[in-house]
Amino acid sequence: MLRYLQYRDDNLDCVWLTRHGARLSCEGIARDFQRLFKWAGIEGVKDKAHAFRRTWAANAERQGVERQYILSVGGWNDAAMLDHYTRQMREEEGAVDAFRDFKPFAR
Repeated sequence: MLRYLQYRDDNLDCVWLTRHGARLSCEGIARDFQRLFKWAGIEGVKDKAHAFRRTWAANAERQGVERQYILSVGGWNDAAMLDHYTRQMREEEGAVDAFRDFKPFAR
């Protein structure tokens, strides 16, 4: 991603561009992600582009990236979805922690 952004020499406010320098549509981005996921052998995720966006936002939040930056790059006008994603992330981490030491046959 960084290499891609460093390569660009424009002042456009969007990240993804077509070959001709126009803003890439949501469908175009989804198509590109589907191609990348297939190439990487990632299967079993229904909406892979959305899963990527959600995971990116949750990981950015976890790593302390400023919320305003996450909202801006993620394209959200308010923090409701980001709050939802990070709440889900904490719940999933809690479930993993709960089962890490679980011994179903311990006496």
